[in-house]
Amino acid sequence: MIKKETYTAVLTNSPVNSGTLTESNFNLNFPNKRASGYDKVTLYVDSYTLNSTPLTTPFLNLSGSFYQKNSVDSVTSSNTRVLAIVPNQLDRNTSNNVISISNNVNYQGNTTPIAIGGIPDSITLFVSTLNNSVVNLDTNSNAYFVRLRFECEYTEY
Repeated sequence: MIKKETYTAVLTNSPVNSGTLTESNFNLNFPNKRASGYDKVTLYVDSYTLNSTPLTTPFLNLSGSFYQKNSVDSVTSSNTRVLAIVPNQLDRNTSNNVISISNNVNYQGNTTPIAIGGIPDSITLFVSTLNNSVVNLDTNSNAYFVRLRFECEYTEY
């Protein structure tokens, strides 16, 4: 019989527990996690909100320190670490200069499955551009909030 367990992590980089605002480290100490592991783990980014002022990067992707199974990243030619692709709402004039920036970017991916190898004990989250460069959040104290859901399946005999 296939059984399912669900774990949720609500994370923010402000205040940061470990690391920096730009690359924040989080320990995921889920209670009652199966010691023998799971047959299948699916990650969902239920919500992601970033205070994006004054960032002028066209995309503010949420990325993690682990790779997605069965994925490819054309920039790195390996598995991807991007969890959510989020456009930054920028208004530009005819000279292509930014004239206004949205205060926040938001993402809702509660129905978008991401296959991963298992529940990590810790993760590092960071915001990246389309070419996988890390976006500096320390300069302007940009904060984000993320809700991750891990759906874990196992077989019980």
